[in-house]
Amino acid sequence: MKETIEQHMAAFDRIVAEARALKERKQKDYNSAEAPVEAWSFLGLKGIFVDLSRKYFRLLNLVWYSKQPEIKSETVRDTLLDMANYSINAIILLEREEKEKANNGV
Repeated sequence: MKETIEQHMAAFDRIVAEARALKERKQKDYNSAEAPVEAWSFLGLKGIFVDLSRKYFRLLNLVWYSKQPEIKSETVRDTLLDMANYSINAIILLEREEKEKANNGV
């Protein structure tokens, strides 16, 4: 059965909400009142690229080579959600850099 665009977009919205909830949970592990730095932006776009690359190779092993994950909670789905969140973080960082350039007249 072929899904409608409305069904697809409803699934998309559900998965985006799931990715957001995952990010909110993980933020608590990386940030605190004592260390309020956004860990994901600390190394800039290159740092996010490293994170995405690490997840890419994990995904390659899980999907292409059909390896079973050693950490059972790190499934293909979890890896893809992480990659989606890293990608969104990269876009946020790009927008910040563009805004900063515009504010500095560059």
